[in-house]
Amino acid sequence: MEITPASARSASRNPGGRKVLPLEQRRLDFIKVWLTTGEKQLALENAAACNLPVSVFSREVLLKQNVVIKSAPPKEFYEAYASLARVGGNLNQLCHALNAAASIGMIEDATLSRLSQIESTIKSVSESLSAVRDTLISK
Repeated sequence: MEITPASARSASRNPGGRKVLPLEQRRLDFIKVWLTTGEKQLALENAAACNLPVSVFSREVLLKQNVVIKSAPPKEFYEAYASLARVGGNLNQLCHALNAAASIGMIEDATLSRLSQIESTIKSVSESLSAVRDTLISK
């Protein structure tokens, strides 16, 4: 009977799955912590507020010296961000089409100057949106 390493066994069982981590990167040990019901509830709420699984949240708190608990942005933020991103994508497609029409002479000069203003406005809005996103994520 031939003995194969764990990485070979798992690769043969799950050929399209997640790659096997080297042994030093695998999390094989655990710590048992006794909590009161209230402490457990608070830990679960804190992990949920940070939008992290409890195990990841616990590692962050246990292993870092200066822990800053950041709350996740509200659900509305993600919805608004996605909506703005769709609007930005639509505007970008429109500007691309107008630029294409301008390159073959189908648009007048006045329209081209207005198009340039629209493009600069889109760029400004995009930069502002990125700044808002970074601010909300860093809180």
